Amino acid sequence: MKYCDYPSRSLMVMACQRGIQVYDADGSVMLYWHSLVPPSSDEVSASFARGISTFQDCMLCIGTDSGNILIFDVPTRGANIVLREMLKGHTAPISCLFNKEDLLGSGDDSGKVVVWQHDVDSNSIQVLTTIDIQGCVI
Repeated sequence: MKYCDYPSRSLMVMACQRGIQVYDADGSVMLYWHSLVPPSSDEVSASFARGISTFQDCMLCIGTDSGNILIFDVPTRGANIVLREMLKGHTAPISCLFNKEDLLGSGDDSGKVVVWQHDVDSNSIQVLTTIDIQGCVI
C-alpha cells in the first residue's frame, strides 16, 4: 500500500495478488479496480503487483510479476482512472519503482534496472538506459 500525492489530490493505492485498488485518501471510496487475473481464472498465486510510484503529476505506475509496468492516467478529480500503457523492459518480476522529475526507474528480481524518460512533446515513455547488475536482487 502507498499514499500517492498529486498536485490536486491524494490517493491510497493497494497492490495485491488479485489486482490493484485505488481509493480516495481516507479509504472510504474505491475509485478504481484493475484485475491482474483473467475473469475465468481462480488462480491467484501466479499474479501480483509490486512497486507503486507517481509520475509526472498525473500518472500512476505499478509493477507486475510479469515484468511489465502498468501506467495509469489519473485525472485531477473523479474516478476516471484509465490504463494508459504497459511498459515492457523487464523479464523478471518488478521489485521497485522510483521517480524523479521526467525519469522513472524500475528494478526487477534479477537485478536489472531500467531508467525510463517521459518525452513531453510526444507524450511517450521510452527507455533511457538499462543497467544489469548480475547476482543482485533489487
